[in-house]
Amino acid sequence: MRGNSGFSLFEVLTVIAIIAVVAAIAVPNMIAWRNRAKLGEGARDIYSAFQLARSGAAKENADVIVSFDTSVTQGGDFIVFIDDGGGIDADDDGVIDDADNGQADPDTETIFKIGKLPSGVTIDYTALSIKKVTFSSNGLLKTGFGLTVKVLSTSGEEREVVVSSAGRVRIAY
Repeated sequence: MRGNSGFSLFEVLTVIAIIAVVAAIAVPNMIAWRNRAKLGEGARDIYSAFQLARSGAAKENADVIVSFDTSVTQGGDFIVFIDDGGGIDADDDGVIDDADNGQADPDTETIFKIGKLPSGVTIDYTALSIKKVTFSSNGLLKTGFGLTVKVLSTSGEEREVVVSSAGRVRIAY
């Protein structure tokens, strides 16, 4: 005679119920963790763009711009490029003048980075006082005052990337 081997239906259903309870507790936490991770990634992307601009300005001995102006970013959320003082005729007046300076011209200006934020992460343009930041060759901001870029997630959380007038960049939580 053979002995009983295997699992009973009751035991299998009990294990499935335990797995369902654990999953019901874990999945919302995993989704929140994923959103926070994407938000952190977006903030670090902007942080690294500012660091790249600051070091690039010193290395190239030229002004380097980080622009959040979506008419300039060439499909990204931000762009980092060397500003040669020229630009493209953005205002269509037939003359490249000061109003056009700060526009990225891929034919004549070196583009360091075109940045795209992760899905579900955006820049709060309403809180952004200026849409472009220029680092001079000494690593300081040309505006003379600092800047804060708010990065938002779809869940409502935010991070701030803060640039001091001295060019120091940090992420505020």
